[in-house]
Amino acid sequence: SVRPATSKSPCVQDDDDVDHVEEFIKSLPDGVQETVRALDTLDEDVCKLEAEFRKELRALERKYEVLEKPLFEKRSALVSGAEKPADAKAADGGGVPDFWLGAMKNCMVIAANITEKDEVILKSLTNITTETLPEEVGVGFELTFHFKENEFFTNKVLTKTYHMAGARPLSTP
Repeated sequence: SVRPATSKSPCVQDDDDVDHVEEFIKSLPDGVQETVRALDTLDEDVCKLEAEFRKELRALERKYEVLEKPLFEKRSALVSGAEKPADAKAADGGGVPDFWLGAMKNCMVIAANITEKDEVILKSLTNITTETLPEEVGVGFELTFHFKENEFFTNKVLTKTYHMAGARPLSTP
């Protein structure tokens, strides 16, 4: 939605912009100022609804993360070769070598950032999991990278937490 930046608007984040806009609004005729104030009130209501939508969306994401978890665990077992497909006929094999490296290289956004040095390390990647952060922690998500033993680092699990820029506490719409 389009928001005028007034001092009361919960969607505004830059105080310099607020000062500039307030000066502009004060230069308007009284009737126009009243209309702008009414529009600002409507904007606050829209922002509150958008905040509630984002909160409910994150709750929905968490719900589906729980439902998807067993499917992703099954995927991990198939990729690693720990399990074979139910209809597997081959007695040997199983698993998908370099699955995650291939998946990343098939995503243009990620592939553009993978170097030859990364490829060697990413061959040790066995799984990637994600989890939406709890509301009390903030708005964002956590990626967890699982590795088999390798010569590059000793940790088998590396975690990266992403906090969404510009996210406001829940008490603020």
